[in-house]
Amino acid sequence: MEPGAFSVVSYFQETINTFFSFPVRVWGRYVFLIETEKKNQILNQEIKMLRQENAFLQESALANQRLRKLLEFKKNIPYKLVAAEVVGVDASLSFESFSINKGRNEGIKKGMAVLCPDGAVGRILKEADSFSVVLLLIDQGFALDALVQRTRTQGVVEGIGGGFCQLKYVLGSEDVRLGDWVIASGLEGFFPKGTIVGKIVSLKKDKLSAFQEVIIQPMVNFKKTEEVFVVLDLAL
Repeated sequence: MEPGAFSVVSYFQETINTFFSFPVRVWGRYVFLIETEKKNQILNQEIKMLRQENAFLQESALANQRLRKLLEFKKNIPYKLVAAEVVGVDASLSFESFSINKGRNEGIKKGMAVLCPDGAVGRILKEADSFSVVLLLIDQGFALDALVQRTRTQGVVEGIGGGFCQLKYVLGSEDVRLGDWVIASGLEGFFPKGTIVGKIVSLKKDKLSAFQEVIIQPMVNFKKTEEVFVVLDLAL
């Protein structure tokens, strides 16, 4: 065979081989991509499962931390307490309140004090057999005899909404300062004396009034409160 003819034959042979091998390569690439996609889906599913497992573990760890804090708090309070979980928040505009999973079956009654390790939470507004509604101390219907811890200045804590409350009936001549702690006086018979209410964050003296305007930031973060104690009896 002439060299030129051989070159032509080789060219056509290579062209034919390329033509027939192209679908094979394309199919192989397609199969590879499909397998890769399946592996990625499996990996993504495993990542999601691990993420959820990690979330469960973190939640369990946080719950254990809160439980230890609650047990330590209960150990240091010499009164009869009932532990309860927050199970619902009042979605209406009527009250600043939430529901707990304990009620009359555990001896809970209207008016009883509700606490947590950070301080005063509120009082029982109404109760059923297995749940109760807690009126928070920031609600405008809440009232509590209290005093300024540093000077023993007495007043009445009332809710004003918006996450704050006020100490009313504090004379303008009283020594009250920003940063002072306000605590329960124990006079009304439900809250243990010394229960933290909050810290004074605003003071105003009006010449036309005999009383100061004393605004308190509660120590309790009500939106993050998950467990509380109801004080059944202040008797030691």
